[in-house]
Amino acid sequence: MSYVEKIYIFAKRIRNIINTKLFQDLFFGIGAMFLFFGVMNVYAVDDSPKISPDWGGTKEYYNVASGLDPKEKEEDNMTSHSGQLALNTAWVVFSTIAPEFTVGGENIQSSTTISPDMKGGVLGLTKKAYANIYVNQPHVDVIAHLQDCLLYTSPSPRDS
Repeated sequence: MSYVEKIYIFAKRIRNIINTKLFQDLFFGIGAMFLFFGVMNVYAVDDSPKISPDWGGTKEYYNVASGLDPKEKEEDNMTSHSGQLALNTAWVVFSTIAPEFTVGGENIQSSTTISPDMKGGVLGLTKKAYANIYVNQPHVDVIAHLQDCLLYTSPSPRDS
């Protein structure tokens, strides 16, 4: 018996096992439990990570990556400056999207001079928008409204 035939027979056995009702039920049940318990333990965690940029480390990284002597790791040059600009841009974007995950997030939330929309960032605005969509659903009976429209338009002069 050739290797191709052995592989074909083995694949056929696997396919027969996968197509059984018991395997599908077990696979679905175990998968559902894995997803449920894998996600539910995340909600139990209370402290969120606080993120802050490492400005000095960025400069050192780009200087060492550029091949400078380790004694010159604090040197200002175009490479380290560009790296810090990229880090600054990423930091501004991140702190605009999710300010609660920054080191100063608690100070932002407790500030009275920062507007509530800015306190939540883009994620907060999105969360509020979705909450408003669910809370402020239309209270109009669409079918009754369409029937009223049909009553006013029927009979039309073209019907006679």
